[in-house]
Amino acid sequence: MEFNQFRIRSYEGQYHRAQVEDLERRCEVGPSESVFLFIDTMGEPICRIRNSPMYMMLVAELKNELVGVIQGSIKLVVVHGHPPNNLAKVGHVLGLRVSPHHQRKGIGSSLVRRLEEWFTSKDVDYAYMATEKDNQASVSLFRNKFGYTKFRTPSILVNPVNHHCFQVSSNIEIARLKMDKSLIVGSAQCMEHWGDIQAKCLGKHLFLACYAPRVGG
Repeated sequence: MEFNQFRIRSYEGQYHRAQVEDLERRCEVGPSESVFLFIDTMGEPICRIRNSPMYMMLVAELKNELVGVIQGSIKLVVVHGHPPNNLAKVGHVLGLRVSPHHQRKGIGSSLVRRLEEWFTSKDVDYAYMATEKDNQASVSLFRNKFGYTKFRTPSILVNPVNHHCFQVSSNIEIARLKMDKSLIVGSAQCMEHWGDIQAKCLGKHLFLACYAPRVGG
C-alpha cells in the first residue's frame, strides 16, 4: 500500500529545514477551540535539542515529501536510589509531528520506534515525553502502544507579554555597567558568594536596576 512506502532518515539541515518549518506551521499544538502553541524555530528546527549532550532528529519522507518529524535528546538526570551514583541516562521524546494529510498511517509509530532504537543503542535507562492531556491520539499512542505510564500533569501558564498590568515606576532606571563597576557593586552585595558568581558570570553582560530619585522630589 502507498503509505508503506515512506522512509525514515536523519534530518539534514540544508535539505530539510524549509520542509520542517512548513510542517510545524501546519501542525497546531493545543486544543483547536482555544489558544494553540506554534513553535517558531527562527530558521533552525534543531534548536530545541542541539545544546543537549546527545541528540537525534529524524524525518519521514513519502515520495520526496516530508510527512513527519521527531526529535530526541539524551542527558543525565538525578534519580535518587538509581545505581551507581543516583544518576540515570534519560531520553526525551519531543517534536513529534505528522502531516495532517498523512496521519493514521503508521508514520508516527515508526518515528517513535526508530527513536527508541537509538535510545537503546545509547544505553538509555528511561524515555519520557510530554503532551496535551486532551490529545487522545498522542496519549493513546504512547500509553497503549509503547507502554508509557503517566508521571506528572504539569500546568503551562500563558500571559501576553504586551498586556502586563504592572507598570515599572519611572523612578527606576536600568543601566548597563562596565566591567570594573559591576565588579565593585557585585563584590559589595554578594561578597559571600562572589567566588561562584565570578566564575559563572565574569565576561558576560551585566546589568543593574537601581533607584533614580527625581530632581526636587
